[in-house]
Amino acid sequence: MGRSLVFRVVALLVLLVGIASTPALAQSSIAGQVTDNTGAVLPGVTVEVGGPSLIEGSRVVTTDGEGRYTVVDLRPGAYRVTFSLEGFNRVIREGIQLPSNFTATVDTSMSVGALSESITVSGSSPIVDVQQAQRSQVLDSALLESLVNSQSLWVQANFVSGVRISGTDVGGSQYSRDLQLETHGASSLHNSYMMDGLSVDNASQDGADNINYYTTVSNQETVIETSGGTAEAGTGGVRLNMIPKDGSNRYAGTGYVGGSRDGWQSNNFRQRLRDRGVTAVSAVDGIWDYSATAGGPIVANKLWFHFSARKWGNELPVADSYYDDGRQYALWGEMIGLVPRITWQATRRNKFTVHVERLGKYTGPRLACCASYPAVLLPQQRGADPETATTWKNGERPYGAHYVKWSSPISSRVLVEAGRSTSFILDGYPNQEGVESPRFSPAWYANARKVDLDLGIQWNSANWSMREVINHENSASVSFVTGTHNMRFGFQHKDAKEELDNNAIGDIQQIQYRSGVPDSVSVGNYPVLRDPRLDYDMGLFAQDRWAIGRLTATAGLRVQWLKSSARAVSVEGGRFVGARSFDRVDNVPKWGPDLSPRLGLAYDLFGDAKTALKFSVGKYFTRVMTTYAKELIPLALVTQSLPWNDRDLTGRSLPSNLDGIAQDNELDFTRLPTNFGTRNLARLDPNFKREYNVETALSIQHELFNNVSLSGGWFHRSFHNMFLCTVAPGATACAYPNTSRSPSDYDPVQVVSPYDGEVFTAYNLKSAALLSRVDNLITNSPTNRQVYDGFEVALQARLRNGGTLLANSTTQRTLTDRCDVRDDPNLLRFCDRFDLPGGYRIPFRADFKLAFSYPVYYGIMASLAFTSSPGRQEGNIVAVDEQLPIFWNLTRTTRYTAENCAGRPCTPGALVIPNMVQTSIVLPLVPTGSTRFLERLNQLDLSLRRTFRARKIEWTPEFDIYNALNADTVTAERSANFGTAAYGVPQAVLLGRLMRLAIRVKW
Repeated sequence: MGRSLVFRVVALLVLLVGIASTPALAQSSIAGQVTDNTGAVLPGVTVEVGGPSLIEGSRVVTTDGEGRYTVVDLRPGAYRVTFSLEGFNRVIREGIQLPSNFTATVDTSMSVGALSESITVSGSSPIVDVQQAQRSQVLDSALLESLVNSQSLWVQANFVSGVRISGTDVGGSQYSRDLQLETHGASSLHNSYMMDGLSVDNASQDGADNINYYTTVSNQETVIETSGGTAEAGTGGVRLNMIPKDGSNRYAGTGYVGGSRDGWQSNNFRQRLRDRGVTAVSAVDGIWDYSATAGGPIVANKLWFHFSARKWGNELPVADSYYDDGRQYALWGEMIGLVPRITWQATRRNKFTVHVERLGKYTGPRLACCASYPAVLLPQQRGADPETATTWKNGERPYGAHYVKWSSPISSRVLVEAGRSTSFILDGYPNQEGVESPRFSPAWYANARKVDLDLGIQWNSANWSMREVINHENSASVSFVTGTHNMRFGFQHKDAKEELDNNAIGDIQQIQYRSGVPDSVSVGNYPVLRDPRLDYDMGLFAQDRWAIGRLTATAGLRVQWLKSSARAVSVEGGRFVGARSFDRVDNVPKWGPDLSPRLGLAYDLFGDAKTALKFSVGKYFTRVMTTYAKELIPLALVTQSLPWNDRDLTGRSLPSNLDGIAQDNELDFTRLPTNFGTRNLARLDPNFKREYNVETALSIQHELFNNVSLSGGWFHRSFHNMFLCTVAPGATACAYPNTSRSPSDYDPVQVVSPYDGEVFTAYNLKSAALLSRVDNLITNSPTNRQVYDGFEVALQARLRNGGTLLANSTTQRTLTDRCDVRDDPNLLRFCDRFDLPGGYRIPFRADFKLAFSYPVYYGIMASLAFTSSPGRQEGNIVAVDEQLPIFWNLTRTTRYTAENCAGRPCTPGALVIPNMVQTSIVLPLVPTGSTRFLERLNQLDLSLRRTFRARKIEWTPEFDIYNALNADTVTAERSANFGTAAYGVPQAVLLGRLMRLAIRVKW
């Protein structure tokens, strides 16, 4: 099928259904088989499912020739199932609690008798899904209220087996940070976020940096799927679906007020931290969280509303960061979220929903005018200088999402869904007042950003960008349901834009020092204005869930097309480049049709819906949105490191020498790539293919007792057609191979490791002329590999008297082979983590998570949450295992010391690499993740609460203690550069024991 024909078909489908939507991936079902008391199947039985959550009140189906029935598209809630057949007693099953993304198996046996005679059966709800192969966890609002947590979506998701977050949170200390999720070897790049089944992903880092902040109090349930995605799912990582609360025919609402103050924290600044160079740890000046929800009928049985509002934030002193007068700098952040929602039951079989979520983010503080120069750096200062190198943000540039959705059960066997969703980020973090100056003024040159790589300090200014990221997704689906088959067909069409305006004072990304000595300058082609677009990412899917005896097979196929481009732009000239205008760039890249098959098998092992053996295998494409369009337009942001010693290049004695300002006469522009900033330094391989991964899962789930289940599983993921983009040691972004160079352009040099005395080979470019030759190729690697293996065990229980238990453990490892190196042979060292030299190995590492709540004395509900996980660099959203490197950052002036050469084959005072051409070479001294690890994170949170009732109002005061063990775990280090003052110095420490008081109200 040609692409133009595909678009015509899609357009026709949109016209037929009115509007488009993403399929409801959290769709729940009730299914089963009806037999008589001899075990013979009963076709033609009328099955009626009813409950307050069902839009038309009840839904009726009949069993097929095998006695099977399925009722799909059920919202979470309580249901009653009635079975009727002439000549048999009516059977009623009550109290079936149906969560999201779950198929409840409700089998029944009917006896011969009068239809007027009813048999009512009340029993426990099914807790093992024997018909779906997906690995998912439902976190409903009642469960989350019973478990101690800070009401952060990321912390709540961390309860789920196989999920990890990219940081830590103590009582809301990370409210203003965008923590990310990962699962089963898939980084945040592979995640998908939805509201009511509708996509709210964004194009920031192709979705890897999902920086929307969701108003979680508006959610009825959160469904987190980690494995076994059907053909509806476009990605293979965490699939998080927020199910918002609907209004109803009864007015109801909630309120919450909670927080912590500066006197409610214990001191965990122990001597061991002082011994490692820490001068102060993060603390709490204040944490606050206020929210309210209300919902009810506008027109009874016809039109309902629900409204949520939340204001939450914190003010936290920053470790080792000080104002000029010695006061500790405190970082402030706050979000204000408003979520109106309207539900309209237009007819018995047609429901429309309009949902809006708008969030204003405020960060800072915005300091009183004005920044003063030169910047004052106190001896104990680390990180960003508050007066000159920090930024702020107000809520005038909001984040958020909105969608419109239509659902219609046209008949008992046909369901149509449609809608349109939009997510948006209007981002930007200006410098403090007085930092920015008119272009080409003396202050503009003088205030360029500076960093000391050894000391871990930044001052003078911060680079800034203003962004406008807007995503749309349209889709539609239709389901055909019989008792034995559940067939589903649909399409999804996504487009996005990511406008970026990048600038830097002095047109310099940063001026670099090493222990106070001038080292290099990273110059840029500023100003940069980019307008990359995702023109379309379209998927067509078809799947069938087929019940064959005890086996349920779900087979599906997804077909995808993708195209991105960049709009024409014009910008003024900068310090290192002239004025530029560029035409539109198209097909960067253009893919499709690409096939993505999925298969899931679920087997009811004993035929009693209590034990399920599950297997799934699926192919998932790595998500691409605007990244390559940004890289492949001629106005891509380009930087180049130039040597700099703050002296005139020709040796003249000038007043500007050693003045701390990078003047043009001190920079060697011959090292800049040819046509720097006026041509694209990257090109696209015409055979560039989509990267994909294959996930395989095998698991078993068993109901131990009523409402208690135990599961275990093995999960495997392998990557293929890997994008050839290498992250050099110490770098924060990957680099494409420079095809204008090859390993033969380097001379080998023997060096001696200052870490362990190992003699190994480094590589120095043969001439400086090679630095100006840049021709980066965006392509795939035929040999690079990445493989994940993980083993999980999980226990889940709904206890008597309202108690809950969640416990799980994951033991996992990711191995990589990135030895497809085509330019710089320095990148070959330890490139193959499957086969490391010298006895090094990458170990399996395990985490353990426990969440427990139970009523104790006098109506008091006690809960605890305990997490024990391997340490990892806080805020790392790319790595999918615990990687703590040891690097050696060599410059042209790096010399051996007497300490380093003691008993080793090197000469104290000698240059490590004489006549070094590169500005710097960063070498790994040991394989990353094999020798050195951050401390294991053990965090215990406790809570006590009691509910009082007065008339129709519930009042629940709460007392929470976060990090009850007062752990002082180091969660990030300032530098991995061995031998520097910042090496191994803690940058972030788990916040000390913190109390919170709160009250929750329901009416």
